[in-house]
Amino acid sequence: MKEAQALNIDQAIKLLPVHFERPMILDTRRKIISTSKGNLVFRASREYSEIFSDKTWWTSVSKDVLKDVVKYVVVALSYDGIIIIPSKIVLDFGEKYNVSTLKNGRQNVRLKMEHGSLYLYEGSNNIDLTDQFIPSNAKQLDDFRM
Repeated sequence: MKEAQALNIDQAIKLLPVHFERPMILDTRRKIISTSKGNLVFRASREYSEIFSDKTWWTSVSKDVLKDVVKYVVVALSYDGIIIIPSKIVLDFGEKYNVSTLKNGRQNVRLKMEHGSLYLYEGSNNIDLTDQFIPSNAKQLDDFRM
């Protein structure tokens, strides 16, 4: 069986901060999680460092889900950890910098690690989201991969 290239939704839930109380998966197909702080959408991304010089991740999210369903986007950055981004930041960034979309209308979400900081980026435009990153530790990784 092929090994996953990123944390799954259950592993990401275990990394959520305690103030995201009572996480519960509402929609397994769209990966929507209910919490005390509002709904989250989960996306996973493998690392694309073999293509780029810095650690780089990519995923996409439905604009309709961002606008109408969730307050946060949770992206698993391979096994490095998760980042929790308010959906408003993703939408505003996409609008301000004309972020590309897929044919199905999903907005691209590109993240990169440079000099110890984590950025949402499009071309040369970026937002520092380092404070929203929650790393996974070695013990968690061992537990996750069992």
